[in-house]
Amino acid sequence: MYRLRRLRCQNCLKLHLELPDVLVPYKRYEAKVVETVIAGGPVQVPNDERTIGKIRRWYKAIKAQLAGVWNWCVLYGFASPKQEPKLADLVRATVNSGFWSYHPNGRYPYTFNPL
Repeated sequence: MYRLRRLRCQNCLKLHLELPDVLVPYKRYEAKVVETVIAGGPVQVPNDERTIGKIRRWYKAIKAQLAGVWNWCVLYGFASPKQEPKLADLVRATVNSGFWSYHPNGRYPYTFNPL
């Protein structure tokens, strides 16, 4: 069980949950497992090729958005330009900045446009 911090945005006054490093939204496996699958390394779970393919297709579809949000975070001083981000860093920055646009059923309701 995880205790997620609830934070209220001072601009929109909505409550948001802060995403811990170990989680990826709408994924059953923790971030390290998803990173290993994407990198093509040996992984204990999942051992089903269909699930591995789904994770790789998901990353291919969302990779550009994650990089765009990371560059935005670097530009505005929320991330260090010297840091080489891992998947968990990219996902956490995207979710915690409010730019996570991936719907759990595979639809993209909007695209990244921070400005």
